[in-house]
Amino acid sequence: MSSRSNNAVIDLSNDSPERSRRRHGSVMDDGRNYSDVRQGRAAAARPQVIDLVNEPSSPRTSDSKPSSRAFTPYAQSSRQSSPPTKRKRTESNATTSAAAMPISQRSADGGVITHNLLNLIDQFRNQNTLTINGNTTQSTPRNVKNPKQPFHYTQEDTWSCGFRNLQMLISAMPPSFQSIFPNGVPPLNEFQSSFEILWAEGFDPTGAHHHDSKMVGKSGKVSWIGAVEVWSYLSFRGIDATIVQFAKNMENRSCIGSFVWAYFSRLGPECDCQASNSRMTSYQYAQELVQTAKQIHGSAEETPSLITCSCTLLPLYLQWAGHSVTIVGIRRERIITSNGSASIRYHLIVFDPQKDGGMLRNKLTNELSKSGQRQRNCLNFMELSTERLLNKDTQVLLSTARIISDHERERCKERVSCISVTV
Repeated sequence: MSSRSNNAVIDLSNDSPERSRRRHGSVMDDGRNYSDVRQGRAAAARPQVIDLVNEPSSPRTSDSKPSSRAFTPYAQSSRQSSPPTKRKRTESNATTSAAAMPISQRSADGGVITHNLLNLIDQFRNQNTLTINGNTTQSTPRNVKNPKQPFHYTQEDTWSCGFRNLQMLISAMPPSFQSIFPNGVPPLNEFQSSFEILWAEGFDPTGAHHHDSKMVGKSGKVSWIGAVEVWSYLSFRGIDATIVQFAKNMENRSCIGSFVWAYFSRLGPECDCQASNSRMTSYQYAQELVQTAKQIHGSAEETPSLITCSCTLLPLYLQWAGHSVTIVGIRRERIITSNGSASIRYHLIVFDPQKDGGMLRNKLTNELSKSGQRQRNCLNFMELSTERLLNKDTQVLLSTARIISDHERERCKERVSCISVTV
């Protein structure tokens, strides 16, 4: 199979070792022009998007009108689900109500869905812990519309992490997206069908070439997807999204913590989310967040944790070579050294599809029951320190609750919306 071009978006995609060997350090910037990729050359004035590998590092062991109907993470699949595991699960369907949900359920495509994790995380009172629902010191985050509860999807294989994280992202989308996903979060086979359709429409021709325009029925490494594929899918669906890349050197990579903190702190410029005809694009929003991240990067001073708007804040999709996770929050830790100097460490709160959601929920419940006996790092089993990412090129996909215009959607066929962070 042909490898994807080195000019591809820092497509931390789940691609093959062969594809990795043919790609030597190509790094992205603000997008790629698909027509130039077809001609086998990079646009002279256009930055490249990094093409990262997303293969498992080790096998697992263990303009629409709002709808009053609750957005369900469940969808019926036209394909037979995978055989059940030894763990007891309840088969889910599109009509399951949130109130009646057990802790974990098997989805129609063989994954395992766990609910209420974020609600438990939000009960940890710490002014330095932020989630998509705001500061966890607030029982109900001020000014935030419709706090969401994204669902955790567990992969029971070694290849579907990209799909599972896409499902988590969609599960957190507001009711206004009901018309886009009328049957709830799509199962894997529906995603695969959509990829073939979007490739036929002209989205991501490099990805189409790599996969021979075929995805339905595939499993294993030949069906891996990454940040670029997720971006292409969202754009195809009319959802505004942008990829932010942290690559090339440790200084650039070290900005990911301050960027994510700025995002969850809503530290960007005053938002115009109340103006129905004037809404900031994800690219503009990402640009402002990058500038804010650079300003607070390396500073040990306390930064405000202010909710300055009522925009729906969605989780972030994080990709690196080997795996992807969903960022639902962040913890900021101020470290005082023996000589009195201070530094900041960031810990991403993630939904990792390789981890058992039911086990995570039990651990959170146990920690909450300890009351005053809780340890300071009681969320460590759900955290990913940004220090562990200093040697990895990473991509963060930022999506908003904004529906793109038909013109914007057509432009997405030509180039990827991507920003490369440089310090």
